[in-house]
Amino acid sequence: MTEPYKQLDAERWDATQPGNLDVAQVVREIQVDTLDKLEFGAIASAVLGLATNPTAGDTVTVGGDIYEFVAAGGDVTADTNIAVERAAALADTRANLVIAINEDYPALVHSTIFKTDSTTPAEANGTENLLATVLSGDRVLLQSAANTGGTPVGANPSIALGETLTAAADGWHEGNVNMNTLGGRAASATQSAATSRAITADMITQGTSLFVFPFDVSAFSAQVLTAGGIFRLTQNDSFEVTAEGDVLLTLAGGGAPDIQATDVVIIHAWA
Repeated sequence: MTEPYKQLDAERWDATQPGNLDVAQVVREIQVDTLDKLEFGAIASAVLGLATNPTAGDTVTVGGDIYEFVAAGGDVTADTNIAVERAAALADTRANLVIAINEDYPALVHSTIFKTDSTTPAEANGTENLLATVLSGDRVLLQSAANTGGTPVGANPSIALGETLTAAADGWHEGNVNMNTLGGRAASATQSAATSRAITADMITQGTSLFVFPFDVSAFSAQVLTAGGIFRLTQNDSFEVTAEGDVLLTLAGGGAPDIQATDVVIIHAWA
């Protein structure tokens, strides 16, 4: 069959003109069907930017876990908070956060950080099924896992993200969203997978959005749709495979013709 869509200029074609409505409806149905099929192909993942040593009392929320940065010898502000020692060096603070997220020992407590009674040791590890790792560029990566600190797996976890970090430039690259919007389901036996993600204003502010797959990506294709389902031709945004084998989208700032908030990015990747 012929491929009339190749003759369409996405910037000039007007679906409202007489004769184009039927074609527009067919194209839109194809796009919706594609989104339905590709919705959960990558490992659900989120990136926390942490380029400034947090202030004592700052928090990072991951699902039911609230991690509070506390100086050694201090107290958490709520007994249910998980204490993360704020070290003198930022790299050590980040490492302490990763350890707290990955540890899976219910009885693990801090010996020098206490609950509000200044006597009982504070909690020291999280409960969500996630794996945390430190990335280059002052970032911490979270991936859905088989268990706390376990092997990354395709999943669609309902884990809400939040933070009260003092440094305005720090925070979740994806924004304070639920991780069930950020991927899921394992790769196919042929080691290919696809996923879609709606771009948020926070991603544009942070300048990146990372797509993590269950394998090292060797090739991929990327497609961008507006919230209305029209193909967007971008100019300054870029996609690349990172050293870790994931797909990184670098966002230019959200102004047309570049990717904007509420646009949908579809990535199909191969090992």
